[in-house]
Amino acid sequence: DGLSNNMAWVGEYDNKLVFNVDILDLIDNLEYFYEPYIQTLTHESIHLLQFNQLDRSTQDVKSCRTYFVQGWGCTLNFSYMNEYYQRFWKGKYSDYLDLVSVPDEQRWEFRQKFYDQYPDQFVSVYAVSSPEEDFAETFRNYVWNKSEGFDYEGMIGEKFAYFDSTLGLKRLKESFINGQKADI
Repeated sequence: DGLSNNMAWVGEYDNKLVFNVDILDLIDNLEYFYEPYIQTLTHESIHLLQFNQLDRSTQDVKSCRTYFVQGWGCTLNFSYMNEYYQRFWKGKYSDYLDLVSVPDEQRWEFRQKFYDQYPDQFVSVYAVSSPEEDFAETFRNYVWNKSEGFDYEGMIGEKFAYFDSTLGLKRLKESFINGQKADI
């Protein structure tokens, strides 16, 4: 998409998951973009993990017994995303449903207000976009910011503790830091 827009994103093409990377953001400004680029790749890698743990045959939210990812399907019962949702989102944010119905042009402002209500529960304004974005953003912070001495209290600390207690996610963190393949 060109310089300074979307560095990377996960989507679907021909019924397959696709990891898209815009290298133009990196090539011309390696020194400036390197750290944000690595963090973005971490965030988007989590989406690959999330979307690979879905039952795509169930596209109806009413028949889904686990967390339903809009446009993608039901999370598998023991998936990381379903566990994360059950632990940190289910029944906690009734006002979140308002965010889903907000027109696109007003969404960023609504996210900011939502984040301002719960600043100790989310690592960024973007994290309030959805449970799957919260998972990806929190994991990105877990890998890169906590590793650099940042510490979070309350709900954010509980989310980090969940990642620490989940062997596959802990291994994934180590693989990002050490640049090695993870067995998750």
